[in-house]
Amino acid sequence: MSNIFGKQAQSYSHLAKLSTKGLLDSHLEAAKAQGKPYLFDSQLGMYAGKQLTDSSESAAGFGWLTNNLQAIQSEIEEVLYLNYRLSGLVPINTAIPEGAESYAYRVKNSYGEAGFIDSFGKNAGSSSTSYNLVATPVLQGGIDAMWSLQDVRQAMFAGVPLQADTIEDATVACLNHIETVGLLGDSSKGFTGLVNNGDVTAITAASTLEASADAAVQINGYLNTLLEQTSTLFAQRMVTGLTIYLPVKQFNFLATTKYNVDATKTLMDYLETSNAWTANTGMPVEFKTVIELKGAGSGSTDRMLIAFNNQKVMEIGNPIMPRVIGINNELRFFRAPLEYSLSQLNVKYPDACLYIDNI
Repeated sequence: MSNIFGKQAQSYSHLAKLSTKGLLDSHLEAAKAQGKPYLFDSQLGMYAGKQLTDSSESAAGFGWLTNNLQAIQSEIEEVLYLNYRLSGLVPINTAIPEGAESYAYRVKNSYGEAGFIDSFGKNAGSSSTSYNLVATPVLQGGIDAMWSLQDVRQAMFAGVPLQADTIEDATVACLNHIETVGLLGDSSKGFTGLVNNGDVTAITAASTLEASADAAVQINGYLNTLLEQTSTLFAQRMVTGLTIYLPVKQFNFLATTKYNVDATKTLMDYLETSNAWTANTGMPVEFKTVIELKGAGSGSTDRMLIAFNNQKVMEIGNPIMPRVIGINNELRFFRAPLEYSLSQLNVKYPDACLYIDNI
């Protein structure tokens, strides 16, 4: 039987993929372990048996909507899985309790050096570890998806699926705001983002990539600079996540320009494995495109970011992903409020990030 949007359960592609890979149960169990089980039936129960006397059509429409709340949430989940770009760019911390107004991340400082001891077992070195807690606020965001009574009446009585654009557009609006805050911050809240964090060192390139005599050598030089100032991260066995973030123009240049030393490879092909990071760890460098880096540098020049896409280095707090709270009957229309919460992007180890302007 089709749901409120005219879809069969199997037509939700992200659920189909999870089911095909045998991951659906583990996905639900992980959500349950985080205290966020997808128990939408409990939300449906809030409306069970509720008597509405203002209008028989309104009451019927309201009941039809609330009894299909699972379909509404599925539509949100569908858009979420297909369009959530930020999670591929920076680590997302969803383990924060939903009611938190702020959370603190820990910065670790270690001191001490081991050495030889004498025959009496004395004179050993000592070590100490200190932790700085940095608090950051968690703010709530939201938007309302709305259908008119006539929308619901036509869908219910004419057997036409309710149009899904409303809930899709509302979900995309939530995601766009989360991603904007993660990438650019919000000046009104004092937030900074991935492309404009004041704690990250910024240097200016002598020439743009396209004007460089050898762009591969130029980028490898920046990689070496970053690795030399982040030796402590190697001590913590962090061997994944080194990423080069680029504006679209520069990303496309590296992806399509043949390397002059080896014409069988593009510059990006060459740089993915021919660098000091890969030589030390065996792991390739990743490349990601970030539109917001265009004009983000000093003097409105294009900016490149080399950073570790790792939770030890940076994260954004996102206790509540976009979700529908419930459905409100407001007589001439129905309102489905969506909520979410998030912090700014927190850079825990600024030395593990490097901006290069005029790239």
